[in-house]
Amino acid sequence: MKYCWILMFLLGNATFSSAQSYMIVEDRGSVRLLDYASAYLKNQCVHSNIDIELTKSYGYNLVGYRWDLDSLVLYLEKKGIVENRKVGIDKQLDVFKRVVTEESNLIALWKDTFDKKIRYKCGNYTIVLDMRKGIISCFENDRLLWSKKNEIRITGSGFTSRTPTFSLKRKTLLFQYAVLLGDKLVEIDIPSGNKTYLVNNTMGTLFDYSNDGNYVLYYNRKRQISIYDINKKKATIFLGWRSAFWLYK
Repeated sequence: MKYCWILMFLLGNATFSSAQSYMIVEDRGSVRLLDYASAYLKNQCVHSNIDIELTKSYGYNLVGYRWDLDSLVLYLEKKGIVENRKVGIDKQLDVFKRVVTEESNLIALWKDTFDKKIRYKCGNYTIVLDMRKGIISCFENDRLLWSKKNEIRITGSGFTSRTPTFSLKRKTLLFQYAVLLGDKLVEIDIPSGNKTYLVNNTMGTLFDYSNDGNYVLYYNRKRQISIYDINKKKATIFLGWRSAFWLYK
C-alpha cells in the first residue's frame, strides 16, 4: 500500500505531455517507470525526466503486467511461481491506449490441426498466415491488399514468428524472419507489402513497437535488451535491464 501513495505523490508533482512512450523496466533490483522520450545513458545508467521506482525486485523477474482500473499489477516470477504486486498510477499519466490485436482461431495457433491458417485482426486490417504454404496475406476489411510467399532458402528468409506486431500510426507490421546466421526483425509496409530488414535479434524473444512506432524494443543476439530507432537506424543496448515492456492500456 505504501508504494501506491508514494507513487501517486511523485506522479502528482510531475508534468506529463500527452501519451508519451512510457516503459516499465527491471533494472538492478527494482522495477521502474521511465519516460523513454527523455531517457539517456550516462555511465551505463539510464536517466529520464520521469524515473520512478515502482517496487523492489531482488530475486524476481518481471514477466508482464496488466491494468486494474487505474492501478498497475506487476507480474514477478521467482522459481517458477508468479507473484502479483499492485501499484497505483496517477491519472495524469497519459498512457497510450493500444488497438488490440485479436487472434480469430487460437486452436490453429496452439494445436497441431489441419487448419494451418492463422488470422490476426487489428482495426480494419487482417493478417492471414498460411503456415503450411509459407504465405502471408493482408486484407483491409474484405479487400486483399497483398499476398506474399516467403523465400525459405539458406541465403534467403522465412518468417519464424507467428504473431505480427502492428504500428497503425506507421501502417507497418513487425515480424521475425530467419536468415543465414540467426533471426532478424523485419518491418512490412501494410499498404504495399514491401519489407525492410531492421536488426538481428534472438528467436523466441519479445519485440514490440513504441506507441509512436519510431522505436522497437527487442533482444539482440546476445539476449541483451535493446531499442532500435527506426528513423536514425541505430540501436541502443541497455546492459542493466533484465526485462522491459512498453506501457500500454
